[in-house]
Amino acid sequence: MILVASTLVAVLLVASIVGLTTPYLLGDPGDVVRWGLPAVKALTNISIAVAVGGSVFAAFVLPDGSRTLQRAHAVVAASATVWFVAGSISY
Repeated sequence: MILVASTLVAVLLVASIVGLTTPYLLGDPGDVVRWGLPAVKALTNISIAVAVGGSVFAAFVLPDGSRTLQRAHAVVAASATVWFVAGSISY
């Protein structure tokens, strides 16, 4: 959770410094899109990394039938759900 929060703060800080969030002269999409799209993209990338990395870790490192394997499956499932929802929003 700390990773997600710190990444979102960093993305929004950098986006405001670089000028990514300044209104466009033509066809401005609005504040929600200008501020939300970089945050949702970062959340999508984090969830992709956790889902794929967790799947590989669960497949090759954790023993069959262990409690840690069940927890890893739960984390991968939650991350894949976030990946789907955030990916649907950002594209």
